[in-house]
Amino acid sequence: MIFSKLKHLLPAILICSVLAGCNTNSSYTAVYGSDGPVVIYPDYKEVTIPANIAPLNFHYATKGAKNARTTFSLGDKSVTIKGLEVEWPVRKWKKFLSGMGGQTITVNSDVTIDGKSISETWHIYVSSDPVDGYLTYRLIEPSYQMFHELSIMERCVENFDEIAICDYQHTNNACMNCHIHAQQRGDLSLYY
Repeated sequence: MIFSKLKHLLPAILICSVLAGCNTNSSYTAVYGSDGPVVIYPDYKEVTIPANIAPLNFHYATKGAKNARTTFSLGDKSVTIKGLEVEWPVRKWKKFLSGMGGQTITVNSDVTIDGKSISETWHIYVSSDPVDGYLTYRLIEPSYQMFHELSIMERCVENFDEIAICDYQHTNNACMNCHIHAQQRGDLSLYY
């Protein structure tokens, strides 16, 4: 008797659960951002970067944030970017970091959150050691079920240039799961 009642109640519970999960009025402050009164995503607070890295673009992820003003100071250089989306032109970023390996960028964030002005200062440490300019990775959907959209990509970490080295459509539907670099050389790759 109980099971027959549950059989009719279970679909209603599932539908209510799905609808509750679709609620857009979230009480979360941020999605995978930094800690503190000013939340940014990706979290670049107190990180060390190589001097040849691409611009560290981010956005303010605190709910209710507006009127953001971000000032980057390094040595005698200072750059201010207004808005919730902090995006550097590559040339301007490269000029800002030029010759500054081993130094510290001070970042001042001023933002209005729910009508209240909030300020926070944090740092980005610039290493004097450069990073290799390119990385290679496999681009596939997170579920790993869309193998026909698989590709092997190469990205320049000094800017945002990206090229497809090989993709599934160019291999006659052959497997592309494995790839290696001979003697750790980026210019000599083997796919099988």
